[in-house]
Amino acid sequence: MKKKNARGDTMKVLGKHGMSGFVEWIIYGIFIGGMGIWLSLPWSLPWVIKTIKPQYANDNAFFYFMLVFLYITGVFALWIVWEIKKFFRSINQNTPFIYENVDAFKKIGYCSFIIACCYIVKIITYPTILTIVITMIFMIAGCFGIVVAEVFRQAVDAKCENDLTI
Repeated sequence: MKKKNARGDTMKVLGKHGMSGFVEWIIYGIFIGGMGIWLSLPWSLPWVIKTIKPQYANDNAFFYFMLVFLYITGVFALWIVWEIKKFFRSINQNTPFIYENVDAFKKIGYCSFIIACCYIVKIITYPTILTIVITMIFMIAGCFGIVVAEVFRQAVDAKCENDLTI
């Protein structure tokens, strides 16, 4: 699909050679980088704590809480990124209205709710303004994922019905 830009030229938006293909590669890079960060947590977290929160530098309880917290939320965040990558792959293959995308958006919603619940625990144990903001963002993302899943389900149902009548 091509879209006219400000000069009247057309630029490709969908497809492997369009903007969505570029975004798919960026998301893949984010996934690989996220995996690297997730795997490096036992070594990188002490440095981050020392640098950003020096008052907790010698607090083992804080270190282990954050390590478990970041491992759990990291798994679900990586799962979200992977589902987004799968969605962009289907867009680039010109098959956006499939039940796999409905499932992907549901998983994104559920993972977002799980991350929000983890952040609620963090609000109770180590509260910060940023933690509250991130909790709200993931609650909204969870609702968004579930709503978009339902919209895509209805679109897939309509497409299937239309395909049967042709």
